[in-house]
Amino acid sequence: MINPLVETLFDEDSGLWNKFWYENLLPKWYSYAIGSIIGLNRFLIMSNFLKPQINSDSMPQNITNRQKFLMSNPKHLFSLVDEFINLNETFDQMKLIWSIKQFPQNVSITILTGKNDDMFVSSDLFEADSNRLNSLKNVN
Repeated sequence: MINPLVETLFDEDSGLWNKFWYENLLPKWYSYAIGSIIGLNRFLIMSNFLKPQINSDSMPQNITNRQKFLMSNPKHLFSLVDEFINLNETFDQMKLIWSIKQFPQNVSITILTGKNDDMFVSSDLFEADSNRLNSLKNVN
């Protein structure tokens, strides 16, 4: 996670983040949300075709059951879709504000990184993030 978030942040890596966002994340969560409305998620979970995102043999059963419940709950899944939409609206608002007033050149930033073996993010995105992080380190 990078603070402050700016829209141009996702344009620096040849479109990898945009591609991941629009071709992987959004369609996946929209399909989960629609599947939860018609009951498809519940059927797929019961038949073991759909498994919780975070799955481990050492995980307590009540946590696994909670994840299954949330994957079948339309309110929960549509709130996640709303978060994606609100983030896009935030980027649009920031673009408008910065077209009126320039973004300061000397801003402190906070960068949180993750592991390369993250199950949700591809290795291409981690490589793009490490390149971006190195470019930010070289600026100072």
